[in-house]
Amino acid sequence: MKHLVFQIFLIFSVTTVYSQDLVPVAQFKSGDKVLSENIASFASNPDVTRDEIVDNLYFRYVQFNNIPSAPVQDELKSNGLHLIEYIPDNVYLVGFPRNYDTRQLLNYDIRSVVSIDIEDKLDLRLLDQTWPSWAQTEDGRVKVMLKTFPDVSRETFIRALLDAGVIFTKEDIHFPFIFSSLYPAEFLSIAGLPVVQFLDIGPDPGTPEDTGGRTLQRANLINNLLPGGLRYDGSGVNIQVRDDGVVGPHIDFEGRLFDYTGGANSGTHGDGVAGVFAGAGNLEQEVAGSASGANVYVTNYESTFTDNTMQLHQQENVVITNSSYSNGCNAGYTTTTQRVDQQMHNFPNLMHVFSAGNSNNNDCGYGAGNQWGNITGGHKQGKNVMAVANLFANGTLVSSSSRGPAHDGRIKPDISAHGQNERSTSTNNTYQTFGGTSSAAPTMAGSYAQLYQAYRSLNGGEDPHTGFLKAVVLNSAHDKGNIGPDFKFGWGRIDAYKGLEILEDQTYLEGYIVQGQIKNHTINIPANVAEARVMIYWADRAGAVNASKALVNDLDIHMTDPTSTRHDPWILDHTPDPLLLDLPASKGIDRLNNMEQVQIDNPVAGNYNLQISGTTIPFGSQHYFVVWSFFYDEIMVTYPLGGEGFVPNESTRIHWDAHGNQGSFTLEYSANNGGSWNTITSGLSGDTRLFSWNVPNIVSSEALVRVSRGGQSDQSDAPFAIILPPANLNFTNACKTGATLNWSAVNGADNYEVFQLGEKYMEIIATTNA
Repeated sequence: MKHLVFQIFLIFSVTTVYSQDLVPVAQFKSGDKVLSENIASFASNPDVTRDEIVDNLYFRYVQFNNIPSAPVQDELKSNGLHLIEYIPDNVYLVGFPRNYDTRQLLNYDIRSVVSIDIEDKLDLRLLDQTWPSWAQTEDGRVKVMLKTFPDVSRETFIRALLDAGVIFTKEDIHFPFIFSSLYPAEFLSIAGLPVVQFLDIGPDPGTPEDTGGRTLQRANLINNLLPGGLRYDGSGVNIQVRDDGVVGPHIDFEGRLFDYTGGANSGTHGDGVAGVFAGAGNLEQEVAGSASGANVYVTNYESTFTDNTMQLHQQENVVITNSSYSNGCNAGYTTTTQRVDQQMHNFPNLMHVFSAGNSNNNDCGYGAGNQWGNITGGHKQGKNVMAVANLFANGTLVSSSSRGPAHDGRIKPDISAHGQNERSTSTNNTYQTFGGTSSAAPTMAGSYAQLYQAYRSLNGGEDPHTGFLKAVVLNSAHDKGNIGPDFKFGWGRIDAYKGLEILEDQTYLEGYIVQGQIKNHTINIPANVAEARVMIYWADRAGAVNASKALVNDLDIHMTDPTSTRHDPWILDHTPDPLLLDLPASKGIDRLNNMEQVQIDNPVAGNYNLQISGTTIPFGSQHYFVVWSFFYDEIMVTYPLGGEGFVPNESTRIHWDAHGNQGSFTLEYSANNGGSWNTITSGLSGDTRLFSWNVPNIVSSEALVRVSRGGQSDQSDAPFAIILPPANLNFTNACKTGATLNWSAVNGADNYEVFQLGEKYMEIIATTNA
């Protein structure tokens, strides 16, 4: 990333590798294993059979006593070893050249070199014969995915499978996978082939997850109607709707829709997704999506991500995808999960957004009943992706919204957004009521597109690293539920305005770290801050599908304040117990997640030291991002902001931000630009942040709203209007060259503006006096 302003003092130091008094344990999904300490015997007699050789390589698990340093990793690779995947603790899947002199291994801190057990080459559901019903074919076969090692050629892989009698149902042209169906009696023999790295259940085909997002998540603040105000509407950002086929026709996508479905159409779910994501509101302005300026690429949903998604990213610069489909319930870290993590690790400007699911009240095997561990994926369990929980318009959690943790205890969902009972586009220029996490995901993705555009605007057109932008979204979120992260809301409700503050104030940095290294950064916290948050995030390497823990690189942070007090990051108890999973976050050492956040309430002003430790960095160096946010004890009215128009006697929600839950709020409105004020309500509890207001039956072009608590108050930045809309619109004398429009006069109107659909949006073509 270019153009980062480093507002901190950097100190670099290197420590030695960590010692381990205990024997390291290999953490496989099939169970923890203590590998035999056999390095001496393997070095002298590797005992490799001819049948094991594939493209002049054979494969073994190699366990070190300690993670090798970056120079040692480079030396191993320069000597011909292929370090493929990492399994905690200290285990690598290694490809050995056929003629490798194994005696060289004695020069390194290696304790074990072992063959790959057959149980670690299969999805456990295949071993236990507990595959889901959708994976079963009518003739008794089971749909599977076969993966080969990355150093094996596709030709060798295909030839070996054909020789074994495997019938292909689909081939992945991008990654080393083959899709097939096998009889259960064939599982062990096919998994045992030297070319097969892993045999997985075929992906869940997926089902749609359906049941005023812009103002709830403050998207209106960064695309507003104020004179000279912010106009971040996602313009220039290319987004992808992966759903149920053709979207539209609808004028809300005029000039911005690109169809890659081949004409397939199986419903209006994709229309709803596209509308809350990027609808322009041309027909009805209040139905606009957050990214109303983005270009929308529409494709059919494909659960394995072997479709044209990556082609669109590389050739059309599509940078945000949305998939509001299920992909198995708490399916764990599958080959599909690995794929999406790998895509985002290899293509760092791409973000995949998913619905968290509507499967709460379903027991998906986490071990804590039907209220936990029911994220519907699969792909949404990835470390680098975003899974979005579902909120009502008042910010409360919808009871059906799927909850975490991920299968290995990681924080899921990542973030939450409004999704329930939204109005969105349908076919033929109509609208529909649309809801569920199917709606929450694209609503969040739309705000993400706004921030993507903002970063480009602030950095000379450069695309952001989406690991960085994800950190911005998580760290700036409005905390919901328990203090800190939790397994219901994730890191909170997206707040586009606070995210933009990080980008504008440049409160961020980036760096690289290697195994055993410690880096120190000094962050200055100014006076009068009520809450400071500092988050580290790294786009993690794709994990091994047969490891019990998905995390590969483990970075740890803590902060030290000017009084030498240590502040550790948030951690959650992921024990499969419903009471423990619902506990507030505590402080400690995180060994599961690829993000960590330190939160300090009422911090002392001054310089704070942020220490980053490279606890486990098994492959070279790891790129990381640090972002920080400051929250002050103040009130900010966020809606109505100014420039809006409201209809008398209709209901709208007033939104505001404030710190803390003390005291009570009073809400007022003015019809004369603050000359006098009328009470809307008073005595609202200190944790309230919105109120449904019945707009008074008046006409005003100088209306304001004010929110106060104690000695604090804030009001709309500029006046808004209250007036009835024109009624009884009709055309007379319409012809090819023009038309006459008639409508009923509106009391209090000064003039009328006539709009016509232009290249993309409604454009003013005439103005008449009242």
